Amino acid sequence: MKESDSLTMLSLFSGCGGMDLGFEGAFICNKKSVPSCSEWIDRDVDRDWVMLKKNRFSTVFANDILEEAYLTWNQYMSRFGKDSSIYHLESIVDLVKRQHSGEKVFPEDIDVVTGGFPCQEDRKSTRLNSS
Repeated sequence: MKESDSLTMLSLFSGCGGMDLGFEGAFICNKKSVPSCSEWIDRDVDRDWVMLKKNRFSTVFANDILEEAYLTWNQYMSRFGKDSSIYHLESIVDLVKRQHSGEKVFPEDIDVVTGGFPCQEDRKSTRLNSS
């Protein structure tokens, strides 16, 4: 059961979680990035940095195919109480196929779906290195 004022978020092509973190808040950013009178600011960290407030969004599902992204996401997001089981290290195509076959892959009652831009592999250097 979710709190009435929270918004659940399903994150696709999550990478290391930059967009997830941006939606959830409660992170440090450069003071110049936020208007000084902003209600987003929780507190000053020092002369150049501020801590932003936590907001209503909560990531309940994330995915990417890169193990490095998965490891980074889990390492960082565990600080905010996120369980590693919400991150799925599989292709979205495979996840959708599993869902269509009757497996409960995606959570219900999602308020927001986000999607990062899938990373593009440097195919030219991959071909050169594999020769």
